[in-house]
Amino acid sequence: MRVLANFTLLMICGSLNGCFLFDPVIDLPRDVAIFSDHARARTALDAGDVRAAEGFLTGQRFTHRSREVSGMSWGELTYRAAQVVLQAKDRGESIDAEALYRAHLAMTYDDDLRQSVGHLQQAMQLLEGQPIRQAAYERRQVVSYYFPRLILYRYLESGGRVDWNSDVQFGLYFMTYRSPIPAPGEHDPRDYYRSLHLLSLREREWLFTGWQFSEPLDEAIWRNAERLRAFSLSEDYVVWFDENAIGWLLENGLSNISGQVNGCRMRQQGFDVIDDRRWATYGKLDEQTCQPL
Repeated sequence: MRVLANFTLLMICGSLNGCFLFDPVIDLPRDVAIFSDHARARTALDAGDVRAAEGFLTGQRFTHRSREVSGMSWGELTYRAAQVVLQAKDRGESIDAEALYRAHLAMTYDDDLRQSVGHLQQAMQLLEGQPIRQAAYERRQVVSYYFPRLILYRYLESGGRVDWNSDVQFGLYFMTYRSPIPAPGEHDPRDYYRSLHLLSLREREWLFTGWQFSEPLDEAIWRNAERLRAFSLSEDYVVWFDENAIGWLLENGLSNISGQVNGCRMRQQGFDVIDDRRWATYGKLDEQTCQPL
């Protein structure tokens, strides 16, 4: 009987375009609200409803998302909403700045690292020039959760290599004090952890003003790419690096390209990524499609 009652309420809710209409009168079961919001969001996004997509991304609509339901995940719906918003922007439609910002952030998870960074740059630009809610908080979030991909991209773009047969995944401190020093002319996996100077000045400003440093670096050093590069080769840099948890950012970036499929996709984009030989025990991939042979 409870299932039938819930189903009936859900149907009534859907016909009135929202469970929230009942809020002043009755406290509906949480599951009904979740199922209703999920169903209505999917229908609206499948129809290309731009205003619904804006409301979804900004959290103004379809707010009951406290657990997953069958069908498309909330993450997939977020990606779909981002597509709807960005397509509308490309058509010349007026888009809410907050929704556009969150659409670009959602698209930073694109498998194409160049496109991912392009969306991140757009999000940063909106955060700098538009009235985004809690802008200072959002800026810190961007540095903490989205800059790892940017730093990785700048390193690979410059010709850097990620060789998973080295100790690159263990971090600068481990490699500096425990791993054999590479012979002259050999690839040095420590280079990845010394690559902050490859960021543009604008990107370094975001990093060095947005990351929570226990020992902030002298601004005169990080503003000058050559001085930052020289500092990264010193023993003082290793200590500073370890004390300020910079390794978390860079190791998080590496996690984006761990595994055979990710490595294959990076090579397709022209980046120098070498698979761990042990991964071959799981089977080989077609380098053209990145699918199992």
